[in-house]
Amino acid sequence: MAETLAATNINRVQYTGLDFDTHNDDLRSRMQVQFAADYNDFATSSLAIMLLDLVSFGLDTLSFYLDRRASDTYLQTARTRGAVARLTRQLGYKMSAAVSSSVDVNINTKVAQVFPVTIPKGFQLRGPFNLIFEVSEAVVISALSTAVVLVPCYEGSSNTDTFTSDGTSFQVFSLSRVPDGTFVVLGSVSLTVNGNPWTESPLLDFAQSDQYEVGYNDDPPTLRFGNGITGNIPPLGATIDVKYVTSHGLTGIVNKDTITDVVSPLVIMATPITLVINNPAGSIGGDDPEDLTKAKSQAPQVWKARNVAVVRTDYEAISNSYADPLFGRVSVAQAIAVHSAAQDTTLQTLLADIVAQAAAAQPIVNPQTASIRTSLNATLSDLAAMLPSLTSIATKMTQVVLTDTPTALFSARSTKNSAQEIEVEASTVQVTVISGKQAIDAVPTALGDGLTTITKAALKSYFDSINANALSIGSAATTIESAATATAATLGTISDTLDDIGIDLVTTGTLLNSIETLRQAIVVRIGVPTPIATLLFASLNIIDVAVEDTLEETTALTTGVYNHVDKFLASDCSANLVSVPILSKDGAGFYAAPSRGLIRSLQSYLDARKEVTQVVAVESGVFFLIPVVMTVDIGVLPTFGAVVTTAAVIAALDGLLKNRSFGSSLYRSDVVATCLAVPGVGYVNVTILGYQTGAVVLTDLQDTEGNLIINNNRVITKGSVVVTAVALTRTLTS
Repeated sequence: MAETLAATNINRVQYTGLDFDTHNDDLRSRMQVQFAADYNDFATSSLAIMLLDLVSFGLDTLSFYLDRRASDTYLQTARTRGAVARLTRQLGYKMSAAVSSSVDVNINTKVAQVFPVTIPKGFQLRGPFNLIFEVSEAVVISALSTAVVLVPCYEGSSNTDTFTSDGTSFQVFSLSRVPDGTFVVLGSVSLTVNGNPWTESPLLDFAQSDQYEVGYNDDPPTLRFGNGITGNIPPLGATIDVKYVTSHGLTGIVNKDTITDVVSPLVIMATPITLVINNPAGSIGGDDPEDLTKAKSQAPQVWKARNVAVVRTDYEAISNSYADPLFGRVSVAQAIAVHSAAQDTTLQTLLADIVAQAAAAQPIVNPQTASIRTSLNATLSDLAAMLPSLTSIATKMTQVVLTDTPTALFSARSTKNSAQEIEVEASTVQVTVISGKQAIDAVPTALGDGLTTITKAALKSYFDSINANALSIGSAATTIESAATATAATLGTISDTLDDIGIDLVTTGTLLNSIETLRQAIVVRIGVPTPIATLLFASLNIIDVAVEDTLEETTALTTGVYNHVDKFLASDCSANLVSVPILSKDGAGFYAAPSRGLIRSLQSYLDARKEVTQVVAVESGVFFLIPVVMTVDIGVLPTFGAVVTTAAVIAALDGLLKNRSFGSSLYRSDVVATCLAVPGVGYVNVTILGYQTGAVVLTDLQDTEGNLIINNNRVITKGSVVVTAVALTRTLTS
C-alpha cells in the first residue's frame, strides 16, 4: 500500500512542472510517507534537507536541458539559431546568411600623377563608426588626371584562415576569427585545397566533386566537407586556405556623404597618393542573418516547392527565401495570380507613369502661358504708350520737311542774292569815284571858274574815302555771299536728305511713311483695327486646353488598356501571369523599395524555376505598402522617467511594425498590449488615424472599431507614429 502511494506521489509531477520547487516538494512528500517511522528531521539546517536541495537542484538543471533538447528537436519549438539551422537543413532549406550593403563611391586624386593610379580590389575605405568598405573591383585613374571615377564598394572586411585536413569524412572546421558583432557574408567564402579551388554548395549534394558547405548560422560559422559520396574528402595533410568577408549586415547601411577617408594610405611606386573620397548616395542591401521566425515559416514551404515554382505558394516560398550576395535579401514577397488588369501592378505602374507624365505638363505649361499673357499685356501697354511719341515725331519731321528747312534754304539764297547786288553796287560806286576824280583833275586851277589845289585835293580825298567804303562794303558782301553759298549748299544737302524723309505720310519708301506704317502696325497689335493680340491670347488658351485634353485623353486611353488586358487576364487563367511584388529594408529595418538589381536577380532566378506556361513579373512592392498613421497616449507610472519610457514604447511599436506579413491587419488591441508590456506604462490610448499616401491620410481600410484591416495583397509598415506621455501622480488600480 505504501509503495502504491509513493508511486502515485512521484507520478504527480507528470513532466509538466520540472522546476526546483516541484522536485523538492515531491521528494519531501515521498520522504514523509516512505520514511515516516525512521526520519522526521525536516529542519532547514538538517543534513538531509541539504541533500534534498542538492538533488532537487540537479534534477531542475537536468530537466532544463532535457526540455531544451526536446524543444530543439522540433522546428516549431526550436529556440536557438543552430537548432533551427540544423532542422531546416534536413528539409533542404538553407537559412540565409548576412548580406553586406553596397555603395558606389566617387574617388579622385587630389593632385594629378604622371602615372596611372590603380585603386585595387579589396582597398579599404572608412565609413562612419569605423565601418570598413572594400573596393569590389579595381578601378584605374588615368595619368595626369584628377577626374572623378565611380568605384563600387561593399561594407565588410576580408579575412583569411588556414586548416589542415585529417583525411576523415565529413570534416568540419570553425571560422573562429570572425569579429564580434559581424557575420560571414553570403557567397563571400572561397577556399583552395593544396592550391586547387573548391566550389561552395548550398547543401552538400550526392556527387563526387570538390565541393564544400558553409554553415553561416553556426556559432562560430563552419566549413563542412563530404565523405567521398556527397562531396570529396580533402586529402590527408592537405592545406585548406580560406578567404571570406565579414560584415555588420543591417547596421552596416550608411547615409550619403559619410564615406570620406581611407583605412591605410594608397602607395604606388613608393609615392603616397592623396585621394578625395565621397559617396553621393547611401548604401543599400545590407541585412542580418535570416530571422528564426521567418526560417521556421519558410522551410516547410520551400520543401513543398521542391525548388520549382508552379503554384502561388511556391513563388512565395522561393521569393521570401531569396538573397543575392550583392543586392541583398528579399525581406517579404507576395505572389499574385493575375486575373485582371487591376491586379497587374506592373501594368498599373506603367500606366500610372504615363498619366503622371501627361499630368506633369499641366503645372509647367499653365504657369508659362499665364506668364506669356502677363508679358504680352505689358508689351501691348508699352506699345500703346509709344504711339503719341511716334505721332509727335512724325509731326515734327513733317514740319521740318515742309516748313523749317525750305524757309531756311530760301533765306540763305535771298541773302546770297542781296550780297551779290551789294557787290555790284559797290563796283558801281568805285567806277563813279574814279570818274569823279578824273573830272576833278580836269578842272583848271586858279581860274575864275576853277578850283584851288587845296580844294581839288580835298575833293579827291573825299572820293578816296567813298572808294574805301565801297571796297569795304564789297568785301563784306563777298563774305556774306560765301557764307550764304555754304549755307545754301548745306541746306541743299539737307534738303536732299529730307527728300528721303518725305513730305507726307503716304509716299512709299519715305521715312515718314515707314514711321506711319510702324505706328499702324502697333495699333494693329494692340487690337485696333485687327486684334492680332487677341489671336495670341486665343493661342495661349488653346495650349492650356490642349494640355488638359491630353491628360483627359491619356486617362481615357489607360481605361481602354485596362479593358483590353482584362479580356486575356480573365478568370479562366488563359494568360497564366504571376506578379511577384517584393520589398527590402531600409537602414532602420522597415520595409522599403528593393533595388533594381535585386528585382532583376530574383526575376532570373524565378524564370529558371517557373512552370513553362507561366509568365512571372517581379516588381517593387512599394505599391502594396500601407504606412500606418496613429497616435498613442501613454500614462507613465511614478518612479519611471517619461523620456525613457516613451523611447521604450517607440522601440516596442517599431518592433510591432517591422517584419509584418502580407495580409496581417493591425488591431488596436495589439498596439495596446505592446505598449502595456513596456515597464512603467500605466495606461494606453491608441487611435489609428489611417494610412499615408503622399501627404494624404486615407481611412478607407479602417473598420468601425478603428482597426486597420488589409487584404492578402497588402502589407503594413510604419508611417507616422506619435507617442505622447503623461506622468501619473499615483498608481492606477482596476
